[in-house]
Amino acid sequence: MLFLQRLAAAATNFSPTQHRLALRTSSSSTSIFEPKISTFEPAPDSPNPLIIHQFPCLNDNYGFIVHSPATQETAAIDSPCAASYLSILSKKNYTLTHIFNTHHHDDHMGGNDGLLKSFPSAKLLGPVECKPKKGLLASASRIFSKDYDATSPSELKSSTLDDVTIAGGHVEPFGNTSVYVLDTPGHTLHHVSLYFPGVGACFVGDTIFSLGCGRMFEGNPKMFLESIERVKMLPDDTLLFCAHEYTQNNGEFATWAEPDNELLLQRYEEVKELRQASQPTVPTTLKLEKDTNPFLRTGERSIQEGLGNKWQENHKIFALLREKKDGWDS
Repeated sequence: MLFLQRLAAAATNFSPTQHRLALRTSSSSTSIFEPKISTFEPAPDSPNPLIIHQFPCLNDNYGFIVHSPATQETAAIDSPCAASYLSILSKKNYTLTHIFNTHHHDDHMGGNDGLLKSFPSAKLLGPVECKPKKGLLASASRIFSKDYDATSPSELKSSTLDDVTIAGGHVEPFGNTSVYVLDTPGHTLHHVSLYFPGVGACFVGDTIFSLGCGRMFEGNPKMFLESIERVKMLPDDTLLFCAHEYTQNNGEFATWAEPDNELLLQRYEEVKELRQASQPTVPTTLKLEKDTNPFLRTGERSIQEGLGNKWQENHKIFALLREKKDGWDS
């Protein structure tokens, strides 16, 4: 519980709402490797200034670069495509100092090698499943933490690896603030999310999507729902930077799961308008997801009754939702 107490204190003591991130600029793409960039910055008087650049990668991924003007540190959050990251790093004249991976899938760490070849002193951080493949540049810094969150699934606590590993409970200094690592397994067994309390931002990888959640490739429903509940402990105004643009498809399913949710119906219409105009629907806010995302609403009577399982445990409702969403996408 010590880590959760530190996390709560960080969320309370860091910058208030007026210092949190807002969309400041958006640029158009000029080539396949110079995608449209959405730039999020805090207010000029923020005590914890960080700049976040979001840009599309591959087919439907988002890439993220976080920069600290105070220390000139720059982090890649996942690495779907090295070329897109390198283009933006060059354009902004940033030196990459950190690479954070949320999980081991190729569309989240496939660009690591290319980034490390250009920035061999960058610090590489990720969960145990992201152990570098043989031949990865040995000069990359390594981080290992056994300081697991007391609420983490017990099977994660037995992990041992002396290479490139972080897990829930790890706090990584970055800029003049810190990154708090949350265990969020379910999509994969060792998936993590990265919370920047100084600017009220959380990079949730494939755990939570706007109006949805990731497929359950390796975990189980109870594990996955516990991960979502862990994210739900963050402040309501936390910006969730999801790793894929799936919102319109997710919204179609969500309106089926909860057809009488007026806020959801309104949001779905807004999402369709944004996508028609080729605009991103990410980031979202935790509060908005709590109000409209069925996978964050498994305890709501409207969701349970719609599935015909009013008195089921929440993780069983989650399992039913995920099963139906899998069939929806097939």
